[in-house]
Amino acid sequence: AELLDHYEEGTFTPILSYYSGGVAACVISQAGTITGDYRRIGSLVFISLNFTSVQTSTSTAHAIVGGLPFAPYGTAPRANTGMAIGLANPTGMRYTDEGTFAVLQNDGNIWLYQRDMGYQNWYSSANIQFCCSGCYAIA
Repeated sequence: AELLDHYEEGTFTPILSYYSGGVAACVISQAGTITGDYRRIGSLVFISLNFTSVQTSTSTAHAIVGGLPFAPYGTAPRANTGMAIGLANPTGMRYTDEGTFAVLQNDGNIWLYQRDMGYQNWYSSANIQFCCSGCYAIA
């Protein structure tokens, strides 16, 4: 049997971001509440994050969440790290009635997608609210 080589718990601040030729942080016009918690066990990181009543003045074509506590395992040409994510109660983004899902890309950002419609969008001046949780591998 092997010993547990690393255990850690903490908080982090997720960053509401978007893609337009590169990943950039959104301009937040109403702070609301943004929280992130993590638990690292060995090479696995379990996260949960929550956005409540956050508004951005940036309308976007690609909704992204960045600022994760650890860089994910894997580099190009991997399409993503294979993270399992659950997403609940999304508002303030496009197509919420059709189902939104999230993928952790190897760039360390969570990209939000809408089923059958491609990238998800943030709406400007709308209350963005959602929570998600998942687990990913690190090196």
